[in-house]
Amino acid sequence: MQDKRRIFAVAIFFVAIIVGQLGLHNRVLWYDEAVSILEAGFGPDGIWSAATDEGIPPLYNLALSAWMKVRDSELWARELSVLFGALAAVVIFLFALELTTLPRAIAVSILFAFIPYHLWHAQELRMYALVEFFVAASFLEFYRYLKDGKRADLVLYVLFSAPVLWLHYVAGLAFLAQATFFALNVKGYRQRLLPMMVGFAAVGVVYLPWLPNAYHHFVLRTSEFWLQPMKLAYLWSILGLFAGALKTASAVNGITPWVFLLVFSTFTFLLFRSKRRDVVLMLWLWLVVPLVVVFLVSLKKNLLLARSMLYLLPPFVLLLAWMLGELERLGLKRAFVVGVALISVLSAVSLRAYLFEPNWWAKSAARRIAKMIDEFYSDGDIVIHTSRFSFRPLQYYLKGRDIEMCLIKETEELPKLFELIGRFDCPQDESSVKRIWFVGYSDFQDAGYHQRAFDWYAKNHRFIEVSYFDDFFLIGLFGRGSGRLTPPGGL
Repeated sequence: MQDKRRIFAVAIFFVAIIVGQLGLHNRVLWYDEAVSILEAGFGPDGIWSAATDEGIPPLYNLALSAWMKVRDSELWARELSVLFGALAAVVIFLFALELTTLPRAIAVSILFAFIPYHLWHAQELRMYALVEFFVAASFLEFYRYLKDGKRADLVLYVLFSAPVLWLHYVAGLAFLAQATFFALNVKGYRQRLLPMMVGFAAVGVVYLPWLPNAYHHFVLRTSEFWLQPMKLAYLWSILGLFAGALKTASAVNGITPWVFLLVFSTFTFLLFRSKRRDVVLMLWLWLVVPLVVVFLVSLKKNLLLARSMLYLLPPFVLLLAWMLGELERLGLKRAFVVGVALISVLSAVSLRAYLFEPNWWAKSAARRIAKMIDEFYSDGDIVIHTSRFSFRPLQYYLKGRDIEMCLIKETEELPKLFELIGRFDCPQDESSVKRIWFVGYSDFQDAGYHQRAFDWYAKNHRFIEVSYFDDFFLIGLFGRGSGRLTPPGGL
């Protein structure tokens, strides 16, 4: 039986790898991804230093830097997330075997690989797929150790848990969920208490070198966080992601939050009706504890970003599998088939939109704009950006080209990051400039600035053409006029 499970685990891994390639070549860098891939060209010291500015731990960028020594390309960089997304699907399979039969464990693990919420981040050039895997693997080994008491499982628990806080702060709430489960069941695990405390301590010790920087990020920068208090409608949309919604518009996005609510209410009712204290309660706490804590914090400062909640998708999928099995046991025939089919259909609709419909975030015009500028750029030209959100992706896409680019204004001072990947302030005047490529981007921190800047250029320089525009980009070409090269700061 064990050999059979290993064969299926390997098969699920390769299926998830293949799924991860869907539309991968069409993904386009957004700002955070661009910063990561630019940092990956540097060594550990620079990445560590830059992370103190960025407000994130450095592990993902360090791993990406090592990964890209094999091949320096955007597509290859994304494969790191694809790899860990596939490993997460394997963990789902192994965890599901604790809850249901082998065929059903296979079904839910493959369903997990296709859910757009997972796939989006399993193709993203950021840390979230890694967080999802390590948190899921941590919970699996946590459960196995409590169940069997094997020292090897405790060692694996520490190994899988140690990277979590080095990847993302919010994921640390997973340990609060584990501690809550252990506290609720401490009488049943008395013999595991001391070793488990040693395991928790070992994870903490591994994190000590970064602790001063974590303190800086949490305490000193909290007051400067750019997000406003959360609106309940925003929470509602995020809950829909667990049931197959897409992060951008999709035909099912109005339905999926209700599906989540129905599923959540049902498995919560079944859990407390049966008063289970085993793996099902653990999964429920894994889902609920971080979500509640982040929700409460977000009433003041919104930390409930969809990407930071990805590590809660595995317990939702696993609880769904358990719930459907319980409904069949209670007499509701074919509940598993119907439930999995429902999530599959909702996910398929969103997946179609993700792969084939316009998507300003994951498939923006940044690469096409870079190609256009590269093709028509000539001596005496300069590319001027209104926002870092367009500048950093184009900095990567135009890397190695003899193209002068600059940024009118930085919206956030990050000196250690700038020291690593460069700071490119525009000169106020440059006599050698003959033409200006204006790259305007709708920056959420000052949404109308790009339009005001474009109007200033149209007034103070010789307008040639609008080369491209959509809801976020406005690309104009200007002949150099007299006077300032960039608009005044009070524009």
